[in-house]
Amino acid sequence: MELHKNKQDVTMSTPLLSVCCLAYNQEKHISQTLESLLMQRTSFPYEIIVHDDASTDGTKEIIEEYASNFPNLIKPIFQKENKYSLYGMSFQYEYVYPKAKGEYIAMCAGDDFWIDPLKLQKQVDFLENHPEYGLVHTKSAKYDETEEKFMGVQGFEVVDYESLLTENTISALTVCLRTSLLKQYLQEVKPQEHPTWTAEDFPTWLWVIQHSKIKYLSDITSVYRVRLGTISHVKDDVERLQFSEGIYDIVDYYLSNYSKVKSEKKIRSRYYSNMISMYFLTRRWNDIHASAKIFYDASDWFNLLWIGITLPFIYSRFIIKGSYRVRSMLFNLFNIYPIKKQV
Repeated sequence: MELHKNKQDVTMSTPLLSVCCLAYNQEKHISQTLESLLMQRTSFPYEIIVHDDASTDGTKEIIEEYASNFPNLIKPIFQKENKYSLYGMSFQYEYVYPKAKGEYIAMCAGDDFWIDPLKLQKQVDFLENHPEYGLVHTKSAKYDETEEKFMGVQGFEVVDYESLLTENTISALTVCLRTSLLKQYLQEVKPQEHPTWTAEDFPTWLWVIQHSKIKYLSDITSVYRVRLGTISHVKDDVERLQFSEGIYDIVDYYLSNYSKVKSEKKIRSRYYSNMISMYFLTRRWNDIHASAKIFYDASDWFNLLWIGITLPFIYSRFIIKGSYRVRSMLFNLFNIYPIKKQV
């Protein structure tokens, strides 16, 4: 089997796989990202769709240069106005995914990058030989841009639908999935009609795992940059709470509309536990009351006890955050929530 690198000698009229890369004001990183996509060695043709969402720095010019040098591979999309500000994350359902010609789709944000040149080959080989599987994912290393150091890995095996509902352990930049499944998901769930959802990947995985098998490869194929200011890494308590509530809205949608699970109450309690400290800090008393009811219904006595201990120090941000960290450590140590521990 001959593997090609930067396959200018392979016709790109019918790529087997489409890489979708979203970029916005990533002048500092986009070259490394594109180089990592170009270094893939495969026996099949693939395309790289790079969507620039009206960047105001030099990102667009860098993408243009790469597209000029690799016209058979890189297919740029340049927006004149920022679509995310207009439509939220749903912009990609209209402007990116419909452009994909491949039978498979892989994803990589404009500030992340791949480190395994055989990532796509290994994933496509598996999917080609196992039609009952719809998605393959791997581990990725986490790089703290502020501290300029690596901080462990993310991405673990998904045991079943229930465990995925409990915690999203699929790292999007490592995923390769069947385009047909993604299109079915978009048609059935219509994520663009759920503006409160603050993650575009998590609801996709929850749908896929109910319609096909998911394969996990333990290889570390990619690097995820942890950057403050991105949607999942914000400092502001209100924004952090908004993100967490958006994740809970996704879980609530699937618990309410799809397959029932035995640990539903525990799962709901698990997500409310992520929001409870922010309810304190943002003074949302009604939500604290609602949290207590969720914890009581789930027999989650640890959280109820924690609320009682924290109430006397309600105006101390330091004590609330400190107790939240201690609580999280205890919950992880004793595996209080139905999260499948991974090796």
